[in-house]
Amino acid sequence: MFQRQPQVGETIEDVISANLSDVSTDETFSFHFTVSPQMINYLGSLSYGIMTSIVTTVGRRVLNRLKKGDLVIENVTFYFFKPVQIEQRLDIRPRILEVTRRNGKMDIELYVEGKLCGKALLIAQFIDRY
Repeated sequence: MFQRQPQVGETIEDVISANLSDVSTDETFSFHFTVSPQMINYLGSLSYGIMTSIVTTVGRRVLNRLKKGDLVIENVTFYFFKPVQIEQRLDIRPRILEVTRRNGKMDIELYVEGKLCGKALLIAQFIDRY
């Protein structure tokens, strides 16, 4: 409902969610993302902030499948190995390390053309409703 208000424009989070396609199977989670021109930095590669937003969006989607309810991203540790160029397709492969009643931990790998370009450890905290 909030996104339909005329005074609220399309945010970067909305663009990321719209470009993120889910290609998961029953055994593994997998997502594809294509880099658009407004997401690059002054060097012509994918901005680190956008890459972090992609990882947090993927983490939210995967953890919401496993456990319904609200969650907060508590910590993200990111390692950038190679730059991602404009119009390249990013393959995101999240792997769940641990899910408890209160926390979820994930290892998320980012690939371009089969080569590892980034790796993240994401920790989320589930919020109990009373």
